[in-house]
Amino acid sequence: MILKIQNEVTQLDIAPTIAKIYGLNYHCAGSPIKEVVNRFYGSKTILIIIDSLGFDEYIKYADKLPLLTKAAEEGLLYKCLTFIKLTTPSIASILCGLKPEIHRVYKTGDVYKSSVKSLPEYLSENGIRSGVIMESSGAITFIGKIDIVVPIEDREDIVSFDYETLSRTIEIIDRWADFIVAHFRILDKYGYNSETLNHVNSILMKINQSLPNNWILTICGDHPPHKTKQLHVPLIFSNKL
Repeated sequence: MILKIQNEVTQLDIAPTIAKIYGLNYHCAGSPIKEVVNRFYGSKTILIIIDSLGFDEYIKYADKLPLLTKAAEEGLLYKCLTFIKLTTPSIASILCGLKPEIHRVYKTGDVYKSSVKSLPEYLSENGIRSGVIMESSGAITFIGKIDIVVPIEDREDIVSFDYETLSRTIEIIDRWADFIVAHFRILDKYGYNSETLNHVNSILMKINQSLPNNWILTICGDHPPHKTKQLHVPLIFSNKL
């Protein structure tokens, strides 16, 4: 299998690229990815963040993630630089286009001390109906700032956590949201094996099947696996498949 990899980008480029797809300028340290904007301008977007999805691991297991690989083949695949191997500051960088030492959101409570306006907040203020589905402590920081907030209770059973996140994500799609962020965690908890990869592929298939035709998939890792030395995650933009 030979995948076409575009030029290298960083996590800081994700937020301004998505904003530009909606015709808006989100000012941060990143820049819109021009070929993504040119190809998908005017689409609605679901941003699927897969915890611990590293670039090298994705390439190694691409055949075990057929939906993700079909999206990479038919869409645009990037090798995306990350800045820290921790979930909260990585997701903050994805959603605000700033490095951790600038946004300073290292744990959930830091959000309340930050003056940084995230992409979902910015889109919501500009009439783009935005929803976030993630673990409760992170989700509740968006209450009162965006249109739809769905907290998912943390638990030991991450399979159950992910399937509840999936179910609620599909509900939000059906409520005519314009932009959605959803965070899935099984790879970070249990690593890479046939069961976890099948779990991720099943989730992606169900989300894809639920999307209207005017939506695109944006899929990325928040950080590479903790024990690796790599710094990159895959970032994929694709039409509904």
